[in-house]
Amino acid sequence: MGNNTSGSGSSSLYGNGSIGDISHRYPTPFVIALSIIIVVFMIVSVTGNILVILSVCRFRSMRTRTNLFLVNLAVTDVLAALVNMPVALVTLTQGRWVFGEVLCQLNGFTFGLGTMASIHTMMHISIHKYISMARPFSRFMTRRRIVVILAAAWLWSIFYNLTPQLELTHTVYKEGATQCGPAIPRDSKQHIHSAVNSTFNFFLPLGVMLFCYTRIFVNFRQHLNRMGETSNMAERRRVLQQQRIAVTLFLVLACFLLCHVPYIVYSTGLVYAGQEHMPIIMNPISYWCIYMNSALNPITYGARCSAFRDSYRDILLGRRRSQYGGNQGGDNSPTNSGVRRSLWPDKPLSEAATLRSGGVL
Repeated sequence: MGNNTSGSGSSSLYGNGSIGDISHRYPTPFVIALSIIIVVFMIVSVTGNILVILSVCRFRSMRTRTNLFLVNLAVTDVLAALVNMPVALVTLTQGRWVFGEVLCQLNGFTFGLGTMASIHTMMHISIHKYISMARPFSRFMTRRRIVVILAAAWLWSIFYNLTPQLELTHTVYKEGATQCGPAIPRDSKQHIHSAVNSTFNFFLPLGVMLFCYTRIFVNFRQHLNRMGETSNMAERRRVLQQQRIAVTLFLVLACFLLCHVPYIVYSTGLVYAGQEHMPIIMNPISYWCIYMNSALNPITYGARCSAFRDSYRDILLGRRRSQYGGNQGGDNSPTNSGVRRSLWPDKPLSEAATLRSGGVL
């Protein structure tokens, strides 16, 4: 992302001293504030995303095709909360990297891995939704194909974050940083690597997502206009419900982009302006914004989707199955209440079901 985004792979540290010799202490109030914030992020992210995973694993009616993608997104968020955030917290409080060179390389790898897997997962969600809209009776996106797609996203992320083994870039610890990350490009080979990274791991997925969601919302508008002419209220409610679902998924994308804007500005500034022209404090702030995104996703699902809210409640209260979904069927099986437990119904809801659901997800 940006022009220097991935915490890819491994190599030696630039400079003459040991990695532990690079230090910078921020003011104590700043350290305390950011420490409290990231602890909250860790708790919310781990709890919320595990609830998402358990909701889909525990209740068969939640095992829809869209939710398979959301589970994958939740896995990347848990990875960030359990692996990257604690390291960032310790490094912030210590004012230097205390984990050694090997873990520095691993830290850079895991950060890049999670970020790339997240954006490629969201790209595949948008493609899935676009196909569902353009070809509503298509079964192209079967569960097996989705698993293959998600596996490919992880394999690509792993491969690209191992490219430093080919000496295409280096993972280093920078002064004032809270984690290890990619070195500032210094030669043509590293600039090419940075450009390829930005293209295939940010701009291309972003372009695909914007195209898909634009087409989806244009289609909704056209469909609603046709519904206005025919006064088919049941069909209109169904389309409005699907539109709400698409808005929810677009909000997930919007949160991702907004949380990554500070990092894009920071990393682009490092490449084109140089480290001496970028405030050191931008490093922890930009990474904290990225970590915030991991905590926002499960909150967004719960706020916008009654099925996830009910599942969260059932799990937290220790219920063996959802109070609202007696028949725990698959993608094509409605619950007893007639309300599908999916972020995106594979079949149209009846008017009665839509009214009972209150138009929620």
